Amino acid sequence: MIPEFSIEKKDFVSRIFIVEDNPNIREYLERILIVMGFHTASSASGKEALEKISEKIPDLILMDVLLEDIDGLSVCQKLQANPRTRKIPIIMVSCMSDHNTIKNATTYGAVDFIEKPFEQSILKAKIQKALSL
Repeated sequence: MIPEFSIEKKDFVSRIFIVEDNPNIREYLERILIVMGFHTASSASGKEALEKISEKIPDLILMDVLLEDIDGLSVCQKLQANPRTRKIPIIMVSCMSDHNTIKNATTYGAVDFIEKPFEQSILKAKIQKALSL
């Protein structure tokens, strides 16, 4: 008889990569995600994010739209163009919540959008939804 093996959700910890140039928001997101049980890595710039993400592929990316070097939409577009990274769900997190920004985010490959400031419960729900895709 062959023993059954099952992998429960608790045996797998998702890795979330945060791209946020504001150090206070970046640290806040990291703390929230760690408390929620996720592993985190982060970057303050789009260029650095592209390098780090290609080195170690995360399960999900939280990305600000406004970054100092490359805007988050362009980073999203570059990730979608790369076969190694195109399947990573990306949630844009920004204070820019106008119709065009949200439309562009989804056009460039984001699976969801969270407006700053946000509630932790909304962040958690959107992350869980994106990880189940």
